[in-house]
Amino acid sequence: MDVPGEDVDLRLLWDFANTFNADERVGNTVDAIAAHVERGWRSAHLMPDDLVAARCALFVARRRAHDDGAVTVDGERFVRCLVGHIRQLSGGMVFRPPDDLA
Repeated sequence: MDVPGEDVDLRLLWDFANTFNADERVGNTVDAIAAHVERGWRSAHLMPDDLVAARCALFVARRRAHDDGAVTVDGERFVRCLVGHIRQLSGGMVFRPPDDLA
């Protein structure tokens, strides 16, 4: 599946985030992985070299936005940077079949 560009509508980024169920992929470490990625970005605008870590962070950001009902401007910037980084790491395609979160 194609990784969307970071400049598309936020709803499309959330749709992409929903194709990776980090809870099933990494279990109870998902929040720690996502927190580590977010700390690196907030402190020095660093992104992980690991595609799974980046997708975990996107999954948690999506879950947080869903639970809170909104995303901050800074949160949206982080999400857009994550998707751009995922696109770069993956060459623009992720080859695993989408997870069924429905």
